[in-house]
Amino acid sequence: MVEFSAGTKIEVIGDRELGFFPGKTIGPVFGNYCYADNSSAMVVKIKTLEAKIVNVYYNGGGYFKDAENYEEVNVIGWYDNDLPAIISINNGSIILSGVHFEYDLAIMNLDGIYNKDLIEQMLINDSDRQIMLRQILSTMNLQCFENTSHIF
Repeated sequence: MVEFSAGTKIEVIGDRELGFFPGKTIGPVFGNYCYADNSSAMVVKIKTLEAKIVNVYYNGGGYFKDAENYEEVNVIGWYDNDLPAIISINNGSIILSGVHFEYDLAIMNLDGIYNKDLIEQMLINDSDRQIMLRQILSTMNLQCFENTSHIF
C-alpha cells in the first residue's frame, strides 16, 4: 500500500501491483514532491546499521510504516527522524528504499539537473555512502568491488 502526497493534485493512494512490502509506504517524508523538475531534491542523512550517518540523494521518497513489525522485513537504514528509509525483505532478496543511495557522484552532471550544492553536500562522506552501498548489495549475496568510484 502506498500513500504518496496525500491531499495534493499528485496524490497516489492504493495497493501496488508487486506489493513487496506488506505494510504502508508513506511519502514524501520531507517537503513536497515536484514531477516537473528536481526542485524537491535534497540531501538527507541516513543512519546505517553501524550507526554511521551518510548523506544521500533524496527526491520525494517515503518511509516504511511499522516496518519493524513484519517478520520478513529488516530495517537497514533510517532517516534522521528515525523513520525506516531502507529495508531488506526475505533475507536480502528484496531491497526497498525511499532514498537514492545508489546515486554515484561520478555520474551526476554538475551542469545539468543536479544542484551543485547537493553534490557538495554528498561529497562530505561519499566514501561512507559507497561502503553502505556495498553492504546493502552484499545482503543480496552480490559480490562487490572494493573500490567503485571509477566504474562508470
